[in-house]
Amino acid sequence: MIYRKGEGPTFLSDFEIEQANATILNAWQPQHDIALFVPCSWAKPYSQSFVHFSIRRELLIAGLLDRVDYIHISSIGVVPYDVEDWYPFCAYDWNNANVRNPWTFRALQISMLARLIKFMQRFQGAWRKSLFYFREGSHTIEVVRGLPPDILTEKTHFLGQVPTSKIEIVPIHPLASDDFWTEIELLVGYREPDAVLTCDQAMDQLFNALKEALG
Repeated sequence: MIYRKGEGPTFLSDFEIEQANATILNAWQPQHDIALFVPCSWAKPYSQSFVHFSIRRELLIAGLLDRVDYIHISSIGVVPYDVEDWYPFCAYDWNNANVRNPWTFRALQISMLARLIKFMQRFQGAWRKSLFYFREGSHTIEVVRGLPPDILTEKTHFLGQVPTSKIEIVPIHPLASDDFWTEIELLVGYREPDAVLTCDQAMDQLFNALKEALG
């Protein structure tokens, strides 16, 4: 198994990446009627990262984790938690901090949006609501906002039917305290931007959005 590390067009797509994404579309099935979309992470599998371990722990304590499909949007695919250990999703590293060419970011967003559209077209009809939980200013939240109107606001065809699915974006502004960031740097070793998703203010917003969606 090859660990993929780098940034650029050749790290966005190849046969194995496309095969893994196609297998998700063909084999995976939603398990709940609410979808929670979240970022990827440097640590693999994603659930072992500080950010996702913290989010999932709080959702578990609140009795919400087992009521949603927890899905990651990454540079190489849209990856449900259930298959986060599939290769190559478990063995790659794309670091935005190393990207200097704006066209590389453009290529990244085009690739991510294309995969997200395919994923939503395939599965959106299974969910009463889809929540997107991302840091404001991140590249991924801009990808989500690029979804076409028929997915964001209108009815979407799904397996021959026309159910209505609602989209809600939960943008988190990085307003965490200095003490919070000091603690993150001690725990993680650096200032992980997406760690803001784990602060109390952000988690309260997520809990409220999920509780409203779940009824």
